[in-house]
Amino acid sequence: MRIFTVVIGALFILSGVWCFSHPGLNFLAIAFPIGLVMILGGINALLDFVLKRKKESVSALRLAEGILLVISGLLVIQDLLYMDDMILMFFSMWILFMGALRCTASLPLVKLKIRTWYVTLAVGVLCIIAGIQGLFDLAASGMEMVLYVGSFIALHGINIMIMGVQGNGRKEEPKNE
Repeated sequence: MRIFTVVIGALFILSGVWCFSHPGLNFLAIAFPIGLVMILGGINALLDFVLKRKKESVSALRLAEGILLVISGLLVIQDLLYMDDMILMFFSMWILFMGALRCTASLPLVKLKIRTWYVTLAVGVLCIIAGIQGLFDLAASGMEMVLYVGSFIALHGINIMIMGVQGNGRKEEPKNE
């Protein structure tokens, strides 16, 4: 499951990079691949929650993340975001919420003695800052909006890859010094 999580994170990052490499496209041109990656990420989170909840301590935040990603991906694929202002607001609120989830998810990592908990917290805070910035720049349109969405998608990919590498809920062995 960890490998699949890292692959999903890489797909998010590649989708964000794809947005950066095609800044002249309108949102309709990038909506389907981004929505598809969001749905795959949601399915991964839901499967992670269902498969690990009895064996390991998996947070209900993983369930919330999965549900939010699937619903968000379906909204994006079905082209229910009609206006440019609505697209940027949607993705700003989405990355803001994902950042808050990641910050909250970093707290149990401290208790589990996972030494890289601060990386999860830092990326969560970065997501929150990016979401707030996007909400304050709702006048962005066209190329700027595609770059915002691309950065939000890539940032979430980094979030997912960190979670996959950390191995949600695994304790690190203490060093013998």
